[in-house]
Amino acid sequence: MGVARYAAGLLLLAGLAAAGGCGSPAVTAESPESGREQSEFSKERNEFEGVVSRLRPFLSELRQVREDYANGTPAEQEVLRARYEEMLKQGAALEADLIDTAVLACVRHPLENVELAYFLSSVATTQLMQEEYEDAWKLAQKLVDNKVGDLPDDTSVFYSMCYCAAVAAYAANEFDIADALLKFLDEKQIRLAGKRNPMQEVVDRCRQSMEYHKKAWKREEEIREREKVAANLPRVLLKTTKGDIEVELFENEAPNTVANFVYLVEKRDEETGKGFYDGRDFFRVVPMNMAQAGCPKDNGVSGPGYTIRDECARPDRRLHFRGSLSMVPIAGPNTGGSQFEILFRPSPERDGRQTVFGRVVRGIEVLARLQRREPPDPMQEEFVEAPKADTIVEATVLSKRPHPYEPKVKPGNPPETIYDQIPEEYKTF
Repeated sequence: MGVARYAAGLLLLAGLAAAGGCGSPAVTAESPESGREQSEFSKERNEFEGVVSRLRPFLSELRQVREDYANGTPAEQEVLRARYEEMLKQGAALEADLIDTAVLACVRHPLENVELAYFLSSVATTQLMQEEYEDAWKLAQKLVDNKVGDLPDDTSVFYSMCYCAAVAAYAANEFDIADALLKFLDEKQIRLAGKRNPMQEVVDRCRQSMEYHKKAWKREEEIREREKVAANLPRVLLKTTKGDIEVELFENEAPNTVANFVYLVEKRDEETGKGFYDGRDFFRVVPMNMAQAGCPKDNGVSGPGYTIRDECARPDRRLHFRGSLSMVPIAGPNTGGSQFEILFRPSPERDGRQTVFGRVVRGIEVLARLQRREPPDPMQEEFVEAPKADTIVEATVLSKRPHPYEPKVKPGNPPETIYDQIPEEYKTF
């Protein structure tokens, strides 16, 4: 079953029994303690425990559905898939209740719910590691705003959530918020623990490009506002094995690249009737980087039989942010054709080198679900099988301007291998 990486709260629920049973226990109506404060504590904590009690049987049923799917017939799998998708929606609602009740308990009674603060920080950190940046930022920011974990004798959870919120906000194009959080940490002289903490490198990269991205994002927001008013940019729907991704195309700044993309989406194979991108793999999906697709051979070395010129040197070129669609040149400048990538994070190193021709406007959460993988390297002596790739099931043009989309192209594929790039007179075999 094509199962999305589920939300971090549910992934961590296996440990909730411990969270619910350690530290200060929830107080029941039969507890000997009395008084207003104890009654309030009972209410807040018991609301959280009530959500946990509903989630445990839900997760058991969810696991059973997955097992039944693995052993079922094709007809049974269709029914189970629909059931599973419906359960995921129910689970998302339960997860939201779980987090809200845990936050409320921590805010009202922080000393009595220290373990819940650790649980919530684990959820946010897991979301960040799974590249669910918007969810990670919103949760971590909520914890920071409510000073969850900011205890008199232990501020570790609070400051770790400041870092989590900063990194997630940066990845989600919320640069002003990320900058403010990092400056706050600098003022407090808080550094990440460990000399070789891998997160420190990520934080340092965020700091290095922060001013660049704050300025670039301000310009980008102004452009997007004008585009919203005009409401005339082409849109394409990519139905994938992990969910729908709707993209808007930057015809104003990359007209030929957009013409090429729309042309390929609408192009139909004479035998199968499928579009060019239908059935193409996300053959290369690199963590904290991008998802690449559009190669006819699903290995990154081929194209549609022609190349197009880059449009990344234009003065009005668009820049690389989270959700940007970027053309992939196969063998240097002006060798793009059909391959493109969707960025998981801002990528200043691509600016001016690759053509940005669109952005994700719906389905950004699908990016975290795509199978991370590198295609097998034919040059390696030992073959290493890659995980099964997710695919573009179908690409469809939802809207476009009233004119033909006919790209200007240069016939012929770019060289597919290093050997193919060697002039004939220098080849020895």
